[in-house]
Amino acid sequence: MKDHFEILIRSILIRPDKPAVLLLGHFSPQTHQTHGFAGPDHWHNMVAQFYDVPHVSVKSALFPDYMRDPKSIQKYFVDPVLASPSGHELISEILVAYFQRQICTAWSVATGSSYEAPEKGDVAVDAAVEKKMAAMKDRGDSSLSSSSSPQLLTVPSGRINTRPNGNRPFEEIAPFCVSANDLINPLPPSLFYGSGWYAHHPSGSGGDALITAAHYWHSALPTSKLRIPVQVGGGDIGVYYLREPVGVVGEGSSVECWVDDNYAGAKVIENAADIGDAIPTLKMIDHYVGRGSHFVECQLLGEEGQSVPMFKIIGIFAT
Repeated sequence: MKDHFEILIRSILIRPDKPAVLLLGHFSPQTHQTHGFAGPDHWHNMVAQFYDVPHVSVKSALFPDYMRDPKSIQKYFVDPVLASPSGHELISEILVAYFQRQICTAWSVATGSSYEAPEKGDVAVDAAVEKKMAAMKDRGDSSLSSSSSPQLLTVPSGRINTRPNGNRPFEEIAPFCVSANDLINPLPPSLFYGSGWYAHHPSGSGGDALITAAHYWHSALPTSKLRIPVQVGGGDIGVYYLREPVGVVGEGSSVECWVDDNYAGAKVIENAADIGDAIPTLKMIDHYVGRGSHFVECQLLGEEGQSVPMFKIIGIFAT
């Protein structure tokens, strides 16, 4: 969970237009019932602290009352997860309060009435400090050296698990996805000719057509092989596929997937699971793949000539 969330945040922060990023967290009874206090927000906090990204959450406002009497916060939810109109109003109030505090801090720093260190992730404060430093530079202020210009929006030079003396040099991520749901730039039909794999898209423009998992590449003919080109940056490659209930696919089917000619490193992926509904799932199949163009091959397993339950691939993802 942490790695996937870090990739999301880092991929936004390294964009050339340097967007401002703020995490808006949510708390729900079901999340606490499932994970306890250290829920997904625990990992979100870790990523937020590492990248100096503000993380605003309603958890601190709801948690004490929830622990005292779980029913006391029911008005903020329409079910165990989703916020009600009152819940959304609470989220809004907390977010507004955060921005008001940052505006006051930025004004205090800009006018010289505050000397507290600004938070690196707060763009309003960053802009105020940079403006003040530019004015000092124009005045020829000797106290401002070239080394004192803070890189307020610099992304860390490595990821959370990067070691300074690691055996492998750090490779910056460049997220890339080949999706069956990409209707603007779909895979060319020539990749499917004679492969035993087919592309499925629901009819119409609404309903199921809006669900990512409703678009997939599928095959029920063992030994069918699909070859998909990808661009790799950070070196991780994964396959998004549909895990399906045993009650629907029985023993199910499986594919083995590998990168380029690394067949020895092929990973077997099975689609049958003891679940109630189909679940999109990511399976990493390789790491430390060199930067640049590569291809992923997936072959449906089974005895040739005997059909198996359909295996569905949603897309291929690379960092």
